[in-house]
Amino acid sequence: MPIVSSCVLNLLSPRYLKILCSLGLSILGLVLPMNSQAVAEMVADPLNFLTTHSSELRNIRSKEEALQVFLQSNPSLISEVGFRQARKEIPLKVEIPTNVQEAITQIMASLVALQAAQDSFITKSESHAGHHSDSLTPLQSPQYEWMADTSIHEKLTAFTLLESALFSLQSTPAAAIEGSNQQYRQFEEYFDTQFPESAKGHKSWNSLLKHQGLQGLHNRLEEFQASLEPSPDEKSPTQADIIHFRQHYIRSRLIPYFHSQLQYESIALQAQAYTILLTQGPIISQWQEQKKERSTLARLCGSWLWTLHNHQNHQDHKMTVIFPPPGESLPSDQPSPNAIALHGDTVYLEWVFPQGKQEDSLLLSNRDSIMEGTFKNTLGPYGSITGKRLSSCKP
Repeated sequence: MPIVSSCVLNLLSPRYLKILCSLGLSILGLVLPMNSQAVAEMVADPLNFLTTHSSELRNIRSKEEALQVFLQSNPSLISEVGFRQARKEIPLKVEIPTNVQEAITQIMASLVALQAAQDSFITKSESHAGHHSDSLTPLQSPQYEWMADTSIHEKLTAFTLLESALFSLQSTPAAAIEGSNQQYRQFEEYFDTQFPESAKGHKSWNSLLKHQGLQGLHNRLEEFQASLEPSPDEKSPTQADIIHFRQHYIRSRLIPYFHSQLQYESIALQAQAYTILLTQGPIISQWQEQKKERSTLARLCGSWLWTLHNHQNHQDHKMTVIFPPPGESLPSDQPSPNAIALHGDTVYLEWVFPQGKQEDSLLLSNRDSIMEGTFKNTLGPYGSITGKRLSSCKP
């Protein structure tokens, strides 16, 4: 079973969700390419990223800003793929494929969702041993329009709606009701019967909040007065009594109910955010790999005159080696390396032939016009390579 799915099905506490899902993301960080370390760290330890970039995440108002925050918070990513770092006050101009931009948007949206769950007063109240705090920090106005087409938007907006409603309900004045108050027992029984906490569909308090907001909740609470059948032995409750009944019911029944709903939504929201990180992170890493490969090929692109000196027989062999432009291939009758890796000015080439394999370790110099180093062939020959650029590819 996937790590994130297991979190959703088996965990009851957001704390354990973070521990196990973070473990899965850490494993992902180990298997991502080494030159994708910047994204790997963001994906493997998103909570640390939230700590160091919380203000930037809160101020995102558009996809463009999300992209800028992503790039500026990953300077090593920019340098890895050959981009020039701009000053902070100048937006970064980077050509990024559409699918990679979408992946970045999804990742940034998931980080915003994780931050919303972290900022939630439900998380802060865990330290109160199950008691709901009456001194809560006012919620910030969410700015989620920019992520409207992301897969997490619907769940995030539902979560913030529920949190905002619960925050408002917390301000309901406390109303002391005596346990022997038969009129309140009648009030409570009416709503417990008509709209139990286990109700589904339109009778659910959660569904009512989603579709009609807080006003819908208050309208429902007013239904009792219309259905009230006065007892011949007791006088009817006054309007002030009814108000106290509603206040007490909100604080004793609805607030705990919505608090548990928010806990569930928080777990679901975080699980979806971690899933997005797991699925979208590799897309960016793959793009980095492709970008680096294209940068390497562009640097080597052109024709080279190579002189190979075989130390076994002390003979020289001259040959022309062609590196095609990125995205193009040589004719089948012209050999080309099976693997090319460039680290700084060091070039590694691997050639595979029917008879065996050859590896070249080379160094670029003189503004990439000279390539020198050694070769080793599995059939026995070994020696030195001296290469001189004959022509470059057109930019």
